[in-house]
Amino acid sequence: MLRARVRQVLGRLPWFAPFLRRARRLRPVFPIRSSSQVQRPVSQTRPVPTESGTPIPSGLSAELSFAVNDDDTAEALGSGSLPVLATPRLLAWCEAATCAALAQALAVDETSVGTRVSLEHVAPSPVGRSLVVSATVVHVDGRLVRFSVAATQDGRLVGSGEVTRVVVDAERFLSRVS
Repeated sequence: MLRARVRQVLGRLPWFAPFLRRARRLRPVFPIRSSSQVQRPVSQTRPVPTESGTPIPSGLSAELSFAVNDDDTAEALGSGSLPVLATPRLLAWCEAATCAALAQALAVDETSVGTRVSLEHVAPSPVGRSLVVSATVVHVDGRLVRFSVAATQDGRLVGSGEVTRVVVDAERFLSRVS
């Protein structure tokens, strides 16, 4: 009955027949599993401690204050021609906040290195104004730590984004550099 109906439809659409035959041949051999049946890597199922054995808690945060001076401007750093806070300086301050937050949880022989940055600089900051830069741990996967960062000036958002750092053994890391 179904075959007769398919022939009837194909009779009206002769150009479609090769596609249907091919689709039948390409049917998947292996059963398709739902996402709940897929096994996840160990790092996604339970928190993994750093090399020192101490897990980094999610929600860890730090807040730093900075004053914009002439050396912090786009004009001085060569990233523009205006006397306002340069994006590279804002990025450096965001990374400093992530380091300050992470310093609370690291062992003496550990440090962290930045691996990825996404930053949106949305408002200018003139010389003489103060900024508060905050960093909060939003995701931990073993040694990888992702932060949410925000910079505000008098309650107004100046920049926000995400910084990813990896916890490393300082001596071991430096031995591979040279």
